[in-house]
Amino acid sequence: MERYREIEKDIPISNRTNAKYVELAKKMEVGDSILFKTDKEAVSMTNAIRLTHGKCVNGTATVKTFAKRVQKENGKLIGYRVWRKA
Repeated sequence: MERYREIEKDIPISNRTNAKYVELAKKMEVGDSILFKTDKEAVSMTNAIRLTHGKCVNGTATVKTFAKRVQKENGKLIGYRVWRKA
């Protein structure tokens, strides 16, 4: 049975690289923050917050919806903290 070029219904979209971050961002309230081990994870989260809570006019963000900071403990890098601001 050939399956190419046939329309299929109810096939879930899965394994999007940022799906887990989008789901986290949807659950966040203004003022909530998450600590990530890597900068790559933190950037993915900021993008997810921007996608789920941002406002754009003509493709330009009008509200900065997140903050990201390096977090240290006793002078040693422990991760990257991301907040939802709006």
